[in-house]
Amino acid sequence: MHRKFWIILVIALGVSLLPLFLFINRQALLLLLNIPPVILLVLVTLMLISWIFEGTRLGVLCSLLHIGLPLHKSMGIVMAAEFAGAATPAASGMGAAYILFLRRRGVDVGHSGGLLVLIIIFDLLFIIILFSGAILFMIAASRHVPNLSAFVTLLITVLSTFIIAILAWHIEHRRLLLWIDYLLRQVRWYRRHRFAVARSVHRFAQAAGLIKTMNWRHRWLIFGSTAGYWLPRYLILWVLMAYAGVVVSIPYLIVSQTLLNLTVQLSILPGGAGTVGAAYALLFGGTMARGDVGFSLLGWRFFTYYWYLLVGAPWFFLELKSGFQD
Repeated sequence: MHRKFWIILVIALGVSLLPLFLFINRQALLLLLNIPPVILLVLVTLMLISWIFEGTRLGVLCSLLHIGLPLHKSMGIVMAAEFAGAATPAASGMGAAYILFLRRRGVDVGHSGGLLVLIIIFDLLFIIILFSGAILFMIAASRHVPNLSAFVTLLITVLSTFIIAILAWHIEHRRLLLWIDYLLRQVRWYRRHRFAVARSVHRFAQAAGLIKTMNWRHRWLIFGSTAGYWLPRYLILWVLMAYAGVVVSIPYLIVSQTLLNLTVQLSILPGGAGTVGAAYALLFGGTMARGDVGFSLLGWRFFTYYWYLLVGAPWFFLELKSGFQD
C-alpha cells in the first residue's frame, strides 16, 4: 500500500492518544488493571454479535441479486471494510472496500454501489429513529431542557431532509440522472466513457431500486440486522460506564454516541483522531470524574476504533491478496 497511507494512519493513531494522556490518572489505571475478564468477554462478544448481524445483512442483500454469500465470507468482507473505514479519513475507504471485495464475489461495480446505498439508507433510518426516540425521551423525562427549540428544529430538519431525499429519488430519479449527465458532458473523460458509466449507473439504480421490489419479510430482516449491527456498539459505552460505577442515562448515551459517530464522519484524520476525544471530553467531562472519563474513553475508543484496526487488518489484507476465490 502507498507510503502516505501509513504515514497518515500513524499520525492519526498518535493524535488519537493525546486526549487519553490528558485524562488517564491513577483512578483510570486502577479501573483498567482490575477489569474482570467477564467484562472483557462481554465487550468482545458484543463486537462479534455486531459483525455477525452485519454479515447477515450483507448476505441478505446479495441474495436479492441471486448471489450466494455464506456468513463466514460476508463477515470477512465486513471486517475488512471496517479496517478500511477506520484507516481512512471520514471512513471514506469503507465504501470502496465493500465495492472492491463484493466485485471479487461476483457483484459488479454498479450493483455493489447500489447495495452500498441500501446499507446507508437502512443505517440512516435506524439511527434517525434511535436518535429521535432518545431525544424525545429526554424531553419527556425532564421538566426543563436547555435549547429545546434547537433540539426540535434539528430533529425536524434531519427527518425532513431524509424523507425529501428518498421521495425525490423515488419520483424524479430519471430527471436527476439526465440532469447530471448533461452537466458531466462538459468533461472530456466522461464523454469518452459515457456509455460504460451509463451501464454502471443503470446497474446501480437497479440495485438501489431493490428496496421498492423486495417483500416486507426482506425489509424487516434487513432492518433487524441493521439494529443488531448498531445496538451492541451503543451498548459498549454503557457496559464500561456500569463497570466504573458511573450513572448516565441511556438516552443521553445514545445521543452522545450518535454525535461522536458524526464527528468521525466529518474528521480529516482517520477515526476522528483528536476531534472525537475532544468531543467526548466536552460531552462527559463536566459530569464525570477525570479518571472515569479517561477509563471510559480508552475502553470505548479501543472497541470502536482500535478494534477495527487490530482485528480487521488481517482480514483486509487476506481479502486484498486472495479475494476469497472459491
